[in-house]
Amino acid sequence: MNFRIILTTSFLLILVPMSALGQELPKHGLKLDAGFGIHEGIRTNGLGTIVSFGYERVIREDRLRINSTILYGKFTHSFATDTPKQDLISRSFITALSYDIIHVWILSLTLAVGGIVDNTYGIVGPGGELRPTIITDVDEWSAGLYFRGGISITPTTSRLSFDITPLANSPGHYLFKINSTIGIVVRL
Repeated sequence: MNFRIILTTSFLLILVPMSALGQELPKHGLKLDAGFGIHEGIRTNGLGTIVSFGYERVIREDRLRINSTILYGKFTHSFATDTPKQDLISRSFITALSYDIIHVWILSLTLAVGGIVDNTYGIVGPGGELRPTIITDVDEWSAGLYFRGGISITPTTSRLSFDITPLANSPGHYLFKINSTIGIVVRL
């Protein structure tokens, strides 16, 4: 009974428009993304799934935002040819500035630029072009730039906004990542 009341109250607080409460929308929120991606490192490459969690703060006029995100990905050698068998975990820290280039009603075309620090670890096994027979542990650190483009759906009276990112690219020193995600931002 108490759980149902707490769940209903939480749900209503998130979905009730802030204008109905007579307050201005908060300038910061939490962001959660999920999707798939491609990862390439010094001795690692693979396809996999990613999840990210971060913080977003509006800097200027609801169009310029700063994001800090922790991205977690699990990559394997599936669907990749001439690569050794791999089971990899990637952890990345991303900081980026996002700007709404075009803003029409609740839709925005968003571009982001920033930096990424990545740690990939796991096991690389036999197979691939050179056919190595040794299984090795891998622990790679790398850094690079971060670029993202997508669509943001931000209702003006709701605490929720949605992000569709068809392309996020991270080229860097011994690093190349491409991600596609769908996310939600909850303003606090």
